[in-house]
Amino acid sequence: MSLHSRDTWIALHTQYYVDPKANHHGLMMDAHILLDSAHGMVQMLGDTISEGDMINNDRMASALHGIALLVEMGRRCVAQAELRMMLANHG
Repeated sequence: MSLHSRDTWIALHTQYYVDPKANHHGLMMDAHILLDSAHGMVQMLGDTISEGDMINNDRMASALHGIALLVEMGRRCVAQAELRMMLANHG
């Protein structure tokens, strides 16, 4: 993942931004979906590892990177939602 500018929601090979019309409720709902997805993936990986089967290290690394990305996206949704709530209360 690339470095983020202050306004960038997520940056991979390009930069993605939150829709300026998105409200805090929608952002929190998206964060919930992203974090639930990451949680489910971690549980599945834990189950797979505990079964003692051979683990493909490249696939495991890719899965862990994907989980980290989902968590980061969820965190940024929450941060944007909090910012928008704060601005709405002071605007």
